[in-house]
Amino acid sequence: MNYPYPQLTLPALSDNGLASVSNSASSVDVKQTKDKVSSAVMSNAVATFSTSSNILVDTTPLPSTQEVPIYLNMCFTEVQDLNSSSDLRRFNVMVDNEVIDIVNPIYETALKTTYANTTASSKT
Repeated sequence: MNYPYPQLTLPALSDNGLASVSNSASSVDVKQTKDKVSSAVMSNAVATFSTSSNILVDTTPLPSTQEVPIYLNMCFTEVQDLNSSSDLRRFNVMVDNEVIDIVNPIYETALKTTYANTTASSKT
């Protein structure tokens, strides 16, 4: 299948205060994602060293003088089997310092979120 826009899948990187982590699940269920995200994509990830740290999407390739339409797919899974039901990892997805979504990933299950009809610039 050909898509009208190029797709870019980036591996987990341990730069800028992020730790590279491997998924402890023997497999990740990708059936719930619309286009069946590759389980290889879900095999590694990044984590912060602190709950107050952020994971940023690099927007520097975008124009700085104007906002342009973007279509962003983000894939999540819990990479560790948390010990109790009170343990929870949560991601606040933010654009321009405003929360646009809250994601609670599940162990052994892929979750794909799509953000369309929005704009961004290199200053976003």
